[in-house]
Parts: sequence; C-alpha cells; structure tokens
Amino acid sequence: MDLGLGLGLRSDFFGVPGVIAAYDPAAQDFFDRLESQLSPDQRSAVNDFIVGGKASGWWALADAIWIAKSIFATSTETVLQNMRQDAYNATRQGTLTLDDTGSTGDGTTGYWNSGFNPATAGGNFSQDSSSLGVYSASDVANANYVELGNTHNSIGARNGNNKVGARSSASTTDQSVAGSPGTGVISTNRADSTGFAVYIDGAQLATFTRASISPASLNLYLGARNNKGVAGNFSARTLRAWWVGAALSEPQITSRDAAFAALWAGLA
Repeated sequence: MDLGLGLGLRSDFFGVPGVIAAYDPAAQDFFDRLESQLSPDQRSAVNDFIVGGKASGWWALADAIWIAKSIFATSTETVLQNMRQDAYNATRQGTLTLDDTGSTGDGTTGYWNSGFNPATAGGNFSQDSSSLGVYSASDVANANYVELGNTHNSIGARNGNNKVGARSSASTTDQSVAGSPGTGVISTNRADSTGFAVYIDGAQLATFTRASISPASLNLYLGARNNKGVAGNFSARTLRAWWVGAALSEPQITSRDAAFAALWAGLA
C-alpha cells in the first residue's frame, strides 16, 4: 500500500521543489491500491496524467488503463493494476519480462489477461463507440504479433508488410495503406456503425469502411490475441501501456497520446 499521505510534487509550493497540497482523488485512489511506494516525481507524473485526462475529457471515457511498469504491479508481478478503476486488473500468463522498459513477452506464451470482456463489461466501450490503444516501444515487423485484443477487436502495431493491422467490432483485420513504425501510441477509434480509424501518436493513419458487429464475448489479452478462448498471436514487442474505452474526439486522442508519452518520461 502506498503511504504518500496525499502529498505530491510541484516546484512552486512554499518554494520547496515539488510539494503540493493534495493529489487528485483518482490519483490518490490509485496510489492507495499499489504495493510499491512511488517516488515524489512518479506520483506527480501520475497525478498530472490523470488531471490532464480529466480536463481533456478522455479520462472519463476510459474503462481501463494499464501502465507496464513493475511499480504498478503486485510485488510478485503477477497482477498489473488498472489505473482507471479497481477492476480489470490484468493477470500475468506465461513467460514475460516486466521492468523499467515495459512488458516484453517471449513471443510464444507470455501475455496479460485483462479480465475486460467488451461484450459484458457494461462500461464505456460499446459496439459503435470504442477505442483500443497500445503504447509500443519496439519497431520490429512481424506478421503474427498482436499487441492487444480478441477475435473482434485487436491491434497489431506493425505486421509483415510494415502496416498496422486492426479490428474494431469486426471479424476481419483491416490493414493500413500507410506504413507503421511499430512504435508510439497506436489506437483504433470507432464512433459509429459504418467504420473506424487508426491513429499513431495523435495523427490519423488510416480510415476503414467496416460495418460493426457485436463484440466477441472474450476477455481482451494484452500482448496477444484471445482467439475464441485460446491465446495466440503472441507479441514479443516491448509494450509500455494499453487503453480501452469509448470513442474519443480527435483533440482527445491527441491529448491522450501526448499524455502517455509525458507520463512515461515522468516515471523514468
């Protein structure tokens, strides 16, 4: 349990580098759920991430935000806490490494079971209003890797054709025309029943005309795809974070993606 007592960092409080009077309640709730004691700088980075997300509106539209740092996992590193709420805390499966660089699967067995089932969760995510996101630190191209998903919603950051492969309430994978570096915050965004878009670091990469179908009643896997109850498409990329929620506006996508980068830098 974090015992920070609600004190944080800001350089202009009483002239002392970093101390602020109190954290945002959502940030303090997250700190209280952690087993690790965060440094003042780390607590400040998390607080700024949440406060900025609330101001931009994307925080309220999220169901789950997982940050792949050992400080956000249990001491045994078997459970990764969901920053957004005390639910859908991801459980470790198979062989992977969790350290200061992120979460890296072995490409054959390692992933996180999010516990989030898009068909039954009843949160912000829905068939015609959804967003998935992954923050990738690896540029390798691989035709098999999926960084987040199940049979109807998934993201492959960079396939064998150097493209993003994505599904959004669909059973067919759409491939971007433009190339993908494989790194950065890569996300899908569906705001209606007719199609969806893919973004990288806040910029639109591709749009697809693809009628929506009901989300598969399967938990989303982080670092793999849940293929009708069987884990597959294991990714060996180093992944820094994942996001699940409702559709966002373009300004919200830009804000969220910049916030992930700023958070990661602040946690270093």
